Amino acid sequence: MDLIQISTPPFFHVQHLNAAVSAGKHVYCEKPVGIDIRQAGEALKIAPRVRSTQSVDVGFQCRNAPPIAAIAEKIKAGALGRLAR
Repeated sequence: MDLIQISTPPFFHVQHLNAAVSAGKHVYCEKPVGIDIRQAGEALKIAPRVRSTQSVDVGFQCRNAPPIAAIAEKIKAGALGRLAR
């Protein structure tokens, strides 16, 4: 296994991120990485240990879920009217 996707409850994310990075795995972690300042600090300590051969990414996986993607397509098609920028 080369890739770990962290989709556990958020209070486990830093612990799982640490294990995955230590094992040399590529990592995708759903947001949030940590639930408080202490965990954010722990994540920042993990970052320098990421090897140049590893990829680590953090984001919202739910954007690709079929119901969310369907809503996004309706919005793009004009279901809410003209969007202002």
